[in-house]
Amino acid sequence: MALWFTASAVGPQVTPWERRAKTYERFISSPFRYGPSSPVSPLSYARDLTRPGFGQAPYFPPWLSLVALAAFTASLFWGACRFHGRWRAKRL
Repeated sequence: MALWFTASAVGPQVTPWERRAKTYERFISSPFRYGPSSPVSPLSYARDLTRPGFGQAPYFPPWLSLVALAAFTASLFWGACRFHGRWRAKRL
């Protein structure tokens, strides 16, 4: 597991590749660096819940982070169930 995380680490060398491929992995890897995208990332709320453990102030209230994570989980679960239902109907 540790090898996977270190091998998939996103560093500064990715920036030229992102421009060429027109992808935005930095938005995923660092949700708090970019202000406008942070409220739509579930990683922001998970990270915000861990901030007090490191002696930092949270950006969002803890209750909002928990509600947002529950909403993201429920919506992703619902989408996965629908996707699975469609594929099972096709017998693939």
